Amino acid sequence: METIEFALIIVSVASSVLKVKQNRYHFALKMLSEIVWIIFDIQKGLYGCLAMGVINLVISFWGYGEWKKSDNQKLKISKEVQ
Repeated sequence: METIEFALIIVSVASSVLKVKQNRYHFALKMLSEIVWIIFDIQKGLYGCLAMGVINLVISFWGYGEWKKSDNQKLKISKEVQ
């Protein structure tokens, strides 16, 4: 196993832990790790993994957008209550 693979596994696991804790930084780590995985997969010719990485990256951007929209909605509601 290459050092980059080991580092990416650690970042991916950290991302999953943040997701469980419902921490928005999960998306940043997930996107970062997916981008590096995509580069790695291209270099190694792992096109099935590459396709999955691209799908995961798109879902991460979508999830971040939904999370941000949800945060803005909560902020709007809390201002109306005050």
